[in-house]
Amino acid sequence: MRLLPGPQLILVVIDGLADRRVPRFSHRTPLEAARTKTMDRMAKQGTLGMHYPLRPGLPVGSGVAHNLLFGLGMEDYPGRGPLEALGLGFRLEEGDLAFRVNFATINNRGVVIDRRAGRNERFLDELAGEINSALEKNPFKAEIELRHGYGHRGALVVKGWGSADVDDMDPQVEDLPLKLPPEKTRDGKLARWIFETARRVMEESVYNIKRERMGLKKANALVLRGAGIYRDVPSFEERWGLKAVGIAREHLYLGAAKFAGMDTVQVEEDGRKVERLVNMAHRYD
Repeated sequence: MRLLPGPQLILVVIDGLADRRVPRFSHRTPLEAARTKTMDRMAKQGTLGMHYPLRPGLPVGSGVAHNLLFGLGMEDYPGRGPLEALGLGFRLEEGDLAFRVNFATINNRGVVIDRRAGRNERFLDELAGEINSALEKNPFKAEIELRHGYGHRGALVVKGWGSADVDDMDPQVEDLPLKLPPEKTRDGKLARWIFETARRVMEESVYNIKRERMGLKKANALVLRGAGIYRDVPSFEERWGLKAVGIAREHLYLGAAKFAGMDTVQVEEDGRKVERLVNMAHRYD
């Protein structure tokens, strides 16, 4: 099936654009109050309508929403972890377990001081390298790899694990304890071991000493979130007869595009580079 008779289609997803009406803007949303010449022009030249990813009045997370925007069903959604891992360049295979992770700051009672380690990524690549060295010596005989991504974020993959019965450790707010998984199941034991191993490495790391000397918060906890098992789905071209490319900065969006079977290009916040990439799009539908 081919959706388009000839012209190319550009789908621009401005994730998180919705907002509340506030008194400061005469009870309008920031978007209603803003001057939006470019978006107005795009609206006039494009196609408008309402699309509810699941149903009206039900907001969904970015991972689920992009999955549905790209024509996949809820039964296809692998979880946030695999999408983050794909965006970070992991080559996933059927049965791989993936988490998204936060580098965070906690106190000695496990209470969250900062879910994002001060939003400063200094030395997080080096910390990830030290953690990986410790994860190699795991009692599960599993291949485990952690990668730091952008800011406080990262992804962790356990090859061929096959199940993902692990709740998020993140309490979503500061001043609450991490929700550590019970060790009653195989998955819980794995997640708990990864967390405790990473915590020991991070507390002892010279890189956290350097962060403290620089006045930065320690990154002393690896918070596992969004566990999911990767599975193959038909590619975007197989499903829709269209060859597509996803252009984004954040790893989640790159991963969602890869999972849907698109080529991907990562960009920084450079409008000229984005323009060059859009001009490159003659190779795509």
